[in-house]
This record gives sequence, C-alpha cells and structure tokens, in this order.
Amino acid sequence: MSYILDALKKSDQERRGGGVPTLQTVHIPVSVEDRKPWSLYGVITLLLLALAFAIGFVVSEKESVLMADQEAVSAVDEPALKQQPVKQPVNNPESRAEVAPESLPPVQAPAPVPSIVAVATPAPTPAIKPVVLQPVEPVKKPPPITKPLPELEDIPYLHELPEYQQQSIPDLSFAGHVYSSRASNRSVIINGNAMSEGDSIMQEFSVKKITSSGVIFVFQGTVFRVDILQDWSFE
Repeated sequence: MSYILDALKKSDQERRGGGVPTLQTVHIPVSVEDRKPWSLYGVITLLLLALAFAIGFVVSEKESVLMADQEAVSAVDEPALKQQPVKQPVNNPESRAEVAPESLPPVQAPAPVPSIVAVATPAPTPAIKPVVLQPVEPVKKPPPITKPLPELEDIPYLHELPEYQQQSIPDLSFAGHVYSSRASNRSVIINGNAMSEGDSIMQEFSVKKITSSGVIFVFQGTVFRVDILQDWSFE
C-alpha cells in the first residue's frame, strides 16, 4: 500500500507542475548519499608505504654494516685461535725427589754484609781573588835616530849627484828665501808653499836645513843642497 500511495503522491506533484507547495503537499525525504574522501585515503596509504620502505632500507643498511664488522672480527680472531697452546712444564714433586740426592748438608745462610754508604763531600771552592787592574803605562817610543849632517862643504850640490838620482828628484821652483839666526824664523817658498826646517815636500823628500846660501834637502836618504844664487829655479 505504501508503494501505491507514494506513486499517487508523485503523480499529483507532477500534475501540479512544480507549483508552490501548500499544507497538503507531502514532502518526501530524499536520501543523499554520503561521498567518502577516497582520494585522501589513497594519499595517506601511499605515504605510509613510502615510510615503511624507507625504514626497511635503513634497517637493512645497518644489518649489512654489522655483518661486515662481525666478519672482520672473526677473520682477525681465527689466526689467534689456530695457534697451539704452549704446554707449561708440570712440576712433578716425585721426579724432583728422585733427582735430588738423598742427604745434603744444611746450607748456612751467608752473614749479612753491612752496607757502606759513601757520602760524597763537596770539594772546597777556591776563594776568588778580586782582580786588581793596574794602570798600563804608555809605551814610550824611542826618539828617532837622526844622523848628524856632514859639514856644509862635504854636502854635494844637486848637479853634482849622479844622473839617475838627478832624474828621480821631483821638479822644484823657489820663490822666496828667509834666513835668520833662529831656526824657527827661517823659511823658504818651494812650489808655492812656505816651508820651514823639517817640513816634508812629499814622501821621503823633506827640507832638512835652511842655510844663508840655500837649502839642504834629504831625498830617499840622499843629502844634497841647492844654492839660491846658482840654482834658484830649476827643472
């Protein structure tokens, strides 16, 4: 009966053509099927599978590393296990009794030797005497040995010397001559320089003495004289 009533109500509604519902209108509940989120369940399932795969991979790697370590340890321990144990000699008291003589005289323990401890005494340190510095006296140089000049008449003139000595003597030019009874006041101008007795013209060439008539020179140990009247200037 319920099916017939439902059909009649449905045909009445179609006849009315979608009019405005009234109080007599019977509302038929329409069941709406619930839609389940199958896509969400699929994503969660894939994530769980990936996580399980990663965990299994990590566990397998750790197991392989542990197996490799155990194999290495076993390879190292095998040679040690293969070594034969060393047999230790067994102390047999009966054999010792057979080897030992039947009767031995008692051995007396040696008397203890008193230990002598040598104490090293330090050697006496010699007293350090203060060093007294004595003043060093300056070494006195002996005065130069000067040969006395020969007599004026015995001293040769420059032109009287041998030819090779005359050529070895440097050129001289005289410009003035002052003679005094006091040797400190005597002077002569040679090559433009005022010189007194004892002055050096050059190395191994010096004015030995200024006389009233000229000058006495010493050149490399050779003594000669120049007269101002005869040899005032020469080359």
